[in-house]
Amino acid sequence: PQTVEAQEALADLCADQKLYPEAIQHYQAAIRLEPDLAVARNNLAWLLATADDTRYRNPSEALAQARQAVELSHWKEASFIDTLAEALYVNGRYQQAVEVQKKALALEPGDKTMQEHMAKYQKAAGT
Repeated sequence: PQTVEAQEALADLCADQKLYPEAIQHYQAAIRLEPDLAVARNNLAWLLATADDTRYRNPSEALAQARQAVELSHWKEASFIDTLAEALYVNGRYQQAVEVQKKALALEPGDKTMQEHMAKYQKAAGT
């Protein structure tokens, strides 16, 4: 069905199964239907930044989508901020990734995955 919910659900399922072209298409469809859907923008950004199959990575688009997701959520969703940090990292902006990840960890200081991401960003930034 051509509903936001259906497109987002299909995108998530496809991403889980590593069906990246289909996932990208469904995330884009969800965003076309509801441009302010921060979660779809965030999930698309994560896929474009971290896809196992590097043919589907698009660091610059990942950064654009992640920035929009964070802005739409008013910097209140730690996982979206984490995605923005990852997008900065894959674009070679290591120090910025560290600074952004600090904001994610301020919201969820005990999150082990975000702490691991921070360690990776700090190592890349040489800090």
